[in-house]
Amino acid sequence: SMQQAIQDSTQAESPAGCAQLAARLTASFDGIIRQCTMTGEAHEQLHHYILPLKRDIATLSTAEGTDCAEQVVKMATYLSTYADYFE
Repeated sequence: SMQQAIQDSTQAESPAGCAQLAARLTASFDGIIRQCTMTGEAHEQLHHYILPLKRDIATLSTAEGTDCAEQVVKMATYLSTYADYFE
């Protein structure tokens, strides 16, 4: 999961670690899109929730050092709000 990838990101401050995390998050994101079976309002809400993550992953893929670490914290905070929107 994306949350697990963020929690596992102990090497995020290195450029290689940041790029590796971005690749893992991209794979998770793509899996969510590919496996989405929601319809109606729930579907719309899920896509509304995950679209900022796509932008954050793109930012993360080119971030280094402190910028990478800050992006990881930002994404962890955002992902922690998932339960506020979905059961």
